[in-house]
Amino acid sequence: MSLLKELERRNVIRVAVAYLAGAWLLIQVLETLFPIFDLQETAIRIVVIILAIGFLPAVVIAWTFQITPGGVVKDDGQHELPASASRRLDRAIIVALSIAVVLFAIHTFVLSPADPQKDEEKSIAIMPLDDLSPGADKGYLTLAVLDGLISSMQSVQDIRVISRGTVEELKRQNLSTREIAERLDVVHVLEGSLITSGDETRINVRVIVAEDDSQLFASVYTEPTEDTFGLIDKISADVSESLATYFDPALLQRQEVDPRAHELYLRARFLLNNLTEENNETAWQLLEETLRIQPDYSDALAERARAMLNYFDGTEIERTAAIRREVDKLVALDPDGLAALRWQGWIAMVWDNDYRTAAEYLERALEGDPTEPRTIRHAASLFSRIGDYDRAIEIANYVVQRDPACNVCVSALAYAYRRAGRHREAAEALEGILEWHPPSAAINWGTGVSWLIAGEPEKAITFFEGQPGSNELGYLMAIHDLGRQEEFEAGLARLIDQAESDTELAESVARIYAYTGDADNAFKYLDLMIAEMGPQSALQVKTDLYDNIKSDPRWGAFLRRNGAEDRDIEKINFNPRLPDELMEDV
Repeated sequence: MSLLKELERRNVIRVAVAYLAGAWLLIQVLETLFPIFDLQETAIRIVVIILAIGFLPAVVIAWTFQITPGGVVKDDGQHELPASASRRLDRAIIVALSIAVVLFAIHTFVLSPADPQKDEEKSIAIMPLDDLSPGADKGYLTLAVLDGLISSMQSVQDIRVISRGTVEELKRQNLSTREIAERLDVVHVLEGSLITSGDETRINVRVIVAEDDSQLFASVYTEPTEDTFGLIDKISADVSESLATYFDPALLQRQEVDPRAHELYLRARFLLNNLTEENNETAWQLLEETLRIQPDYSDALAERARAMLNYFDGTEIERTAAIRREVDKLVALDPDGLAALRWQGWIAMVWDNDYRTAAEYLERALEGDPTEPRTIRHAASLFSRIGDYDRAIEIANYVVQRDPACNVCVSALAYAYRRAGRHREAAEALEGILEWHPPSAAINWGTGVSWLIAGEPEKAITFFEGQPGSNELGYLMAIHDLGRQEEFEAGLARLIDQAESDTELAESVARIYAYTGDADNAFKYLDLMIAEMGPQSALQVKTDLYDNIKSDPRWGAFLRRNGAEDRDIEKINFNPRLPDELMEDV
């Protein structure tokens, strides 16, 4: 206490407070004036350092010297600052603090309004370019530019970029720039056009700030048509700079490609992204020609495997074997390539029930490119399968935010919710896709089952009624829960009769029996399924619709016997590199 009294007598505390108040006032003035003279933040930092260094000498001087009516003298313990002088010093401190607060408010709210580039999320929707070429026959090239720009911009970690499927859907709806931005909750929209003339391509692009329709950036690019990659890199770099970020083309893994092979590949990919059975067949032929020109074109091999996954003239076992052979070729060509790693991870997870191997492949793929949407989606699915539901939901939500019109993206989120037992949220997520697309059998099935397990058979049945295929199965389960027993039994009898001639329906019968708790009949038809379709078919029963018989000892034995059990999932260490937003809490 004696030290405190001595500090008060010598006015050290007053001087310290006055020094800090004056320093803060000076800093506020400089922050307001320096930008006027183009002085950078470094200059302010230097002033702050000098003021910080000066604080200790000011306190030492206040301790050593004293102000007296006769002037400044060395303190001998006999002098006291007159009361009037103390009051003046106090008032000076209050005035300095008041002025500093006012200047701070003016600087913050008047002279420096919020900069949308700094304070708002850096987000952009890159819209498909208008094809202004003669004949409007360069859709494959506009798609290539769109995909390239999106992939390039996604490699810039601090920008949220909307994926292709969603922007293509919005393009079809002919919305205004502001309507697109509001629908996607983005700040910026990139628009433009493409026209080819001879061997030259000219692209006109502009980046719009959607809130006020102002133009943030605009430019025209003219390059040889065969140099698609160089054109995309130039645009990506300029757009990134306009958003105050940096794009590094070295982050993108690319293969040297024959120009003719590249054009055929782009045409095939355009058809696969506008999928019909006819387009799939034409795309297959284009990819065959592509690989005749350049047999080591790994992207073309990956797309041919995708074509097999979409349509295949043969049994499921034959299709699986054909895709595995295609992936083997891809691995032989480029074992560390993103497509090879992603395909191997997917096959290990979905077809082989080998989550440990899937984790290894997906980690390697994401280490090479932590922003690739399909690989991130596979990571969410793997987290669901190994029981880390919170992480799965977080990652799947991240993907959906960037591609809300993507059926498989929303389905991955719903799958994570279902695995976590959050069936109502799964149903609501799937219903959200209906804002973008008309109902499909797959979405109706997932939504109906989610409502069914959530205990809402009235809602569930609306997604099953009048629907073909597996949705007839859902309809039977829904009317069972609604107590329409006679109708249920008649429908089940018809399904059993059909299974006599179509053995692939054995699992459907087993699923209904399992859902209604009839374990004996469920296992009877599961064994029939294995006898007809092989052990691989056991993987399709790992669904919550079998929950009512999973406590039966025969369930675990069935999974083990057919290689479908989850092996040591608690020991799987899956720690992939992901975009920065998903790594902050890891």
